[in-house]
Amino acid sequence: MKFINNNNKAVHLFLLIYGINLLLSAFYALQLDRPIFYYEYLFIPIIFSFFRNYYLRFFTVLGLLLTDVLISISKLYYFDTFNFLQKFSSIFISNFSIKFWIYTILIICIIFILIHLLITRSILCKINKSKNDQKFGVYFLLCSFILIYGIDILSGSSSLQFKPNGKFNINFSQSIVKQYIKDARVYLKKYSPVSKIENFSNYHNKPSISYQYLQNDSSNKQVLILLESWGLEADLLKRVEQLKPLMILNNAGYQVSFDSSFYFGGTSQAEVRELYNKSGEAYYSIIQNGQSDMNGLVQQKHKKGYTTIALQSFSGYYSNGYHFREIAGFDQIKDYSFFNTIASPTYNNHYIAVKDEVVFEYGLKQLTKENRAFLYILTINTHLPFHTNKNSSEFQSQFNRIKEQFAYLAELLKKYPVDELVIVGDHPPPFLTSKERSNYSTMFVPALIIKRVKK
Repeated sequence: MKFINNNNKAVHLFLLIYGINLLLSAFYALQLDRPIFYYEYLFIPIIFSFFRNYYLRFFTVLGLLLTDVLISISKLYYFDTFNFLQKFSSIFISNFSIKFWIYTILIICIIFILIHLLITRSILCKINKSKNDQKFGVYFLLCSFILIYGIDILSGSSSLQFKPNGKFNINFSQSIVKQYIKDARVYLKKYSPVSKIENFSNYHNKPSISYQYLQNDSSNKQVLILLESWGLEADLLKRVEQLKPLMILNNAGYQVSFDSSFYFGGTSQAEVRELYNKSGEAYYSIIQNGQSDMNGLVQQKHKKGYTTIALQSFSGYYSNGYHFREIAGFDQIKDYSFFNTIASPTYNNHYIAVKDEVVFEYGLKQLTKENRAFLYILTINTHLPFHTNKNSSEFQSQFNRIKEQFAYLAELLKKYPVDELVIVGDHPPPFLTSKERSNYSTMFVPALIIKRVKK
């Protein structure tokens, strides 16, 4: 009878713990279409069997939840947990709506109430400080671990790499501690000099888009725009719809062509992809070492007599962006601290920024004052989470915002001609649901090359 009771207790506990974990794995389930079970949750019965103190139990569960959520959120932003924590302070120079903070406070309160109920009203409260319960905790841990690890073995995705179907899938189960150790190694890694880091390899072993079209270009007015969260639309008709404002420049003294590029990681990785033709680690190498031992695109242009200008509508504090541009060798660097003196902030998302169009216009005007110039603009208005327009989804609102920017650029290019303009996406918009993400290529980002036709 005791064995049956323990089995029932184990089943109830397992379902409860698995339910908590599955709920928090929504980040992963939405991003990767699969849940992740963390082994550390299985230690709860053992810990509770040694400690009856309410606060210790409360903070044990809270600590597990927070470490779980931190891993999930940092991965959504393409960071390891420690780099994400280092950059977390940037949230305080962002602008979130009052509704956002109300929701945040409500969610925190609900989490605290749920934890309280878990340890005072659920089966967890029945775990006492006794030898029997301590033995039960060990029994629960071993049996649950074997069950969960067995699922990975049968699917061919455990560390044993047993592949019954000849496939290797990502583990269903992981260790929080192991993940943090892995992230710590990434955070503490000593990066090689930029020149030693692997070159970015586009399809057919070509370099990045900017290196293909701008590196050897000798025209006087050159522009590179890295467009935030611009993905390659899978639907050809929607792609044409979005590009139409710029494609009509074919009838206004320009030749417009379409291209695409592989992408890896987030915006930082895209910046070194386009400015150095290097893989994503080069960005962290530059920031960590405070220098670059090779000349990127900016320095190459500088040596050829170009004035080099870097502009962005948001703060250069993010990801040490200002510092990165200084090391890259730009002659002029301007960010939100400059543009907020000539324009009001806009809130397409939580980033405090002016309209990217303000930066476009300022930059193109500056080009008219220079004999030879290379202008680099990093945008932000289309970053997620995007504030939706009335009666429109986040997906459609973000899509339309890019169309607005293209329409504005088209008019500016008629007014302030440039010799060559390259627009390339950094990465597709990382929408939470797989349905929204399915609208974009998972491997490529789009690019537009706009050349002035010589008469």
